[in-house]
Amino acid sequence: MAPGDEQVFNVSGPTAGDIRYVWVVRKYNDNNEIIETKTVPSHQMEYTLIATSDDYHNLYTEVEVQLQKIVTIGDFQLWRTKDIKEWEVKVNDEQVAPEWTGSILLRNENDVTQLEGFSSITGNVVIDDTDFESTNALTDILSISGSLLVQENKKLVDLKGLNLSSQFTVENSVIIVDNAKLLTTKGLESLTSLGGSLYLNKNPRLENLLGFKNIENIGEKLTIGSYDNSDIGGSGNAALKSLSGLNRLTSVGSLIIEVNPSLASLEGANSLKNISDTLLIYNNKNLINLNGLETVTSVGTLVVTKNPLLQNLGGLDSLENLNNIDLRNNEVE
Repeated sequence: MAPGDEQVFNVSGPTAGDIRYVWVVRKYNDNNEIIETKTVPSHQMEYTLIATSDDYHNLYTEVEVQLQKIVTIGDFQLWRTKDIKEWEVKVNDEQVAPEWTGSILLRNENDVTQLEGFSSITGNVVIDDTDFESTNALTDILSISGSLLVQENKKLVDLKGLNLSSQFTVENSVIIVDNAKLLTTKGLESLTSLGGSLYLNKNPRLENLLGFKNIENIGEKLTIGSYDNSDIGGSGNAALKSLSGLNRLTSVGSLIIEVNPSLASLEGANSLKNISDTLLIYNNKNLINLNGLETVTSVGTLVVTKNPLLQNLGGLDSLENLNNIDLRNNEVE
């Protein structure tokens, strides 16, 4: 049903002054929770459901009719339900939710309100230089065809406030950089793969990567720390101590671990098997070992340099295929 479309429900049954039909309409969201209930008592044996422009948000609508009869109990007359019939209506089956064409920059609530009623974005979404501690900017969005950039947000502490749908996807890249108070990436758990890259840099309080716990594949780069694109620079993620949260990741184009001063091991990437291009581990001053990479069997080029406490390559014991290797300025024996 498209907005304005009508669907008529009919029942057959008795008609009398002491008989009535109560029509109950319940709307459910994609978590199967009731978000709206309407009750319409009537002597009519039919009800007309009219779809609205908001109905594409709903998973389904349930229509119930109750046959009620007046009964007398002492001095009181009450309506008692005698029979119930239900229909489940996929109100959104034939609707095409509106699509935002191009990219959008979100810096304040006025920007956020522009996305109300849209379910997909064909370009990039940039959440930049806001005062948000959290934001529901992408509540209704199911897909971003470009990239999601979260950058230079001074107060943002987590991404749970994005209130993303369990169906939310990003086709290209996710870039999270220069967020002074960001503690966790929780809120992005719907992501299972990225065609582009995942960049995490200059988030000085970031403690874990738990928002990416369901990601299995990254087509291009997974960069934790500095990255070689633009003016963003290289202070890494100062509070990050492990790769906890990447437990389902199995393949990636390149893995770059660069300038993360608290990183002591690579624990957390315990399902990673294939790094088709480069594994670069650079300038992590407290990195002691490569534990966490025990499942890696194939690497294109291995570069390990300027990790002063790294004494060996233990953790790469399962490596079977390696094209090139560059080891410099480590304590590797």
